[in-house]
Amino acid sequence: MDSDSDSDNGFSMFTEPDDFRQKPPPPTNHVFERKPENIQEGSIKTIEFQLIGHHSLWAHCLWNAGVVCTHYLDSHKELCKGKRILELGAAASLPSFIAAINGAEVVVSTDYPDKELIENIHNNAMKNIPELVNNKIFNAVGYLWGADTTELMKITNNQKFDVIIMADLLFNHSEHVHMLQTCEKCLSPDGVVLVMYTSHRPWLAEKDYNFFNVAQEQFNFKVEKMFDTKMKVMFEEDPGSEEVRSTIHAYSLRFSDEPKETETLVESKN
Repeated sequence: MDSDSDSDNGFSMFTEPDDFRQKPPPPTNHVFERKPENIQEGSIKTIEFQLIGHHSLWAHCLWNAGVVCTHYLDSHKELCKGKRILELGAAASLPSFIAAINGAEVVVSTDYPDKELIENIHNNAMKNIPELVNNKIFNAVGYLWGADTTELMKITNNQKFDVIIMADLLFNHSEHVHMLQTCEKCLSPDGVVLVMYTSHRPWLAEKDYNFFNVAQEQFNFKVEKMFDTKMKVMFEEDPGSEEVRSTIHAYSLRFSDEPKETETLVESKN
């Protein structure tokens, strides 16, 4: 995974990269297996899905935090049943799929408004939960973080969302404010934002975590740590502590009744 940099890394818009004319890699096929204790009678046991071969926004990756979030929602069905669910930066969209399977009133799975990305989510949904797509319970929509939310809210008849899902998005440091703007606009007064992430670049862990400082200081969200868990590192050849790169952190955001904090939150660097 590339490091953050404010430079252009020597890129020239007039020079074709060496691999410019190479064909993109083919799509990859995956299977998500639900834990037996979470499967309702008559419900699907697995989710079969395809990821695009490559995308500059990393939508070709099956993110660990997305897998963890999916299992979490599957074992906490009260967060899904009868709820309005919004996922930002969905990519594989597994949390959205499991929310729909577990009885959500409506699910809006969003990613960058690129036709290929949104069609891939829709096609995977049609393969696994076609009746929920046809009944407009599951919806795949292109959305740019921080942009106008009118079209999103039309899907719910202008009712705000009970749960907003953000899985492995915090490495997009320049987009933290935009993500939070969307959460602020779309979250119901008693709703929750589930944020799960890994610091894939340990030297930038503080920048990843700064999302929560911004959430508290600029948007007056209450930040609560939920849990940490571990999975195999995603980018094995990358530098930095494997301990940090294998850890998935889970947090929740809720609207605070308290005045805005002025002190910065403190987080351990692992």
